Amino acid sequence: GESDRTNNVLNDTFVLNPPPPPMGINTDPQITRVGQDVDVSWNLETAYEIDCTVQGPGIDTSFSHGPAGGNTDNSTSPITVTVTNFSQYELRCVEPITGVVYSSIATVEVVPDIQEI
Repeated sequence: GESDRTNNVLNDTFVLNPPPPPMGINTDPQITRVGQDVDVSWNLETAYEIDCTVQGPGIDTSFSHGPAGGNTDNSTSPITVTVTNFSQYELRCVEPITGVVYSSIATVEVVPDIQEI
């Protein structure tokens, strides 16, 4: 066995995921008719850098948020889109060091026009 244990070294690496950021995405209105405009807005608050995308019918944008990105006001929100059918929008953010993904989803329901005869 080993008689001199003073030169032994233990190296452990722990990776702690950052806490989920307060974030959300919303559609206004959430129910509309074909061809009407809908505002898609989102918010995000982090003390660390994070890379995000917002995607859905009529929207495909990306931004960095946090101390290095400087986009703390999410200045591209809201975006107005015209919907023709059920639509889903996702705010998806990836923390670049750990690769952890956070997301939030909003939807728009489209109801048919009713014509009186």
